[in-house]
Amino acid sequence: RVGGPARYPNVETTTMVNIASGNVVGDNLWLWRADHTAAGTTTPADNPCQTGMNITGDDVTMYGLAVEHTLKDLTSWTGEGGSTYFYQSEMPYGVDQKGWGDAGYVGYRVGDGVKAHKAFGVGVYHFFRDYVVTCDTAIAVPDALVDSFHSPLAVFLNGNGVVKHVINKLGGETKSDGKGGAIVATYCGGGPAPGPSPGPSPGPSPGPSPGPSPGPSPGPSPGPSPGPSPTPSCNVGDTVTCPGSAATCAGNQCCPDASTCPSASDDFSGCSQPKTVDCTKGALSWILA
Repeated sequence: RVGGPARYPNVETTTMVNIASGNVVGDNLWLWRADHTAAGTTTPADNPCQTGMNITGDDVTMYGLAVEHTLKDLTSWTGEGGSTYFYQSEMPYGVDQKGWGDAGYVGYRVGDGVKAHKAFGVGVYHFFRDYVVTCDTAIAVPDALVDSFHSPLAVFLNGNGVVKHVINKLGGETKSDGKGGAIVATYCGGGPAPGPSPGPSPGPSPGPSPGPSPGPSPGPSPGPSPGPSPTPSCNVGDTVTCPGSAATCAGNQCCPDASTCPSASDDFSGCSQPKTVDCTKGALSWILA
């Protein structure tokens, strides 16, 4: 831990734990920068610490890792072949948009050059106490590793601001719904959201059209054609709410009750239950404002 129970002296460090060796196993670590002391709450100037866990060694495994309130990426992992089995973290309370959101810090980061990494149950919570902060994502990993993250989630606990995605650009946002209580978003699609579907391949060019056959003059024109069909209420891949839940999903993902996300594509079969609502066919009530 960095700080507490007394507010002073004001201790500080850059990183709580550095792991540079390979084949290290960690079990039940809780790395905590003090968000409060016996004297009350703290600010970023109190007990400063940049990163909780920094892993550069290869084939490192963590069981039950928790990192809370550091002022930059809570966990930074650039070693190859890492794995995590349960992770809990909470972003710092007193940061502002410039110091956190614009800087792109996250709760769990795997370096851009990493080729192999797997994680199970990675959760990142946020309570921006003092300022409105917008973050792009809770978890940042190379796109090729998204499939290796099983059941990641983000949680709004209280306060201000929003985290827009669970992992990279996937998963719904977490922010206050104005009713109080935590808001949870999960991502369980097992891969990146699909891109736009390609159009049909062009067939062979038709030959010249035959001229009109002679015949009687046409009768009067029929009445006006019916108007266009209503536009669907969402597109494939849109962020929507899961039926009967405060959780959100986007495209080819599963809802917490294992049903398929309302905005999934018709050919997606990665969930154990089918859609109970299909907003791509006009179920307007499930679209997020």
